[in-house]
Amino acid sequence: MSIDSAASIEIMFIPGVVWGAGQKEMVLNQLITLLPQSPYSPGADSVERFFLACCTVEKSENERNLIALAHAGDGRLCGFAQFRFYGSDSDLDFILVDAQHRGKGYARLLLNDSFEKLRSEGVSRVVLEVSTQNSAAHALYQSFGFSELAVRKKYYRNGEDAVIMEKRI
Repeated sequence: MSIDSAASIEIMFIPGVVWGAGQKEMVLNQLITLLPQSPYSPGADSVERFFLACCTVEKSENERNLIALAHAGDGRLCGFAQFRFYGSDSDLDFILVDAQHRGKGYARLLLNDSFEKLRSEGVSRVVLEVSTQNSAAHALYQSFGFSELAVRKKYYRNGEDAVIMEKRI
């Protein structure tokens, strides 16, 4: 299944958004609502801190942060990706697409647009961890040309191992 050509999707990057009254809080609430849909999601407090830091800090000399938000045609948040980067290296901390929108290409759009944005910021390599049990995510990353570097034993809270993967962008 793919994204309907009549449907629209907007990718927004934070930092870079000028917020209207109440908009930042609404988006944060939508982000937090998505988190329980994945057993690999970070905690709500962690995502809130990251989101608010992205909203208030344009650039620092050390770590920089980026959130990509995917909005469906109805304006609702349907997915997001969270990146940290330092110089030419970036970590993809997390990507999540709403269950109703999975399998339609939203993760692919999020990654494509995010890689383009990261390249414009001087990033040339993305590293991530993915559960050895998350075959859909693993297949997505492989389709993007990520290669496996190593395995981290019992990396996730549930005891699952993680594969460390990297891609040159």
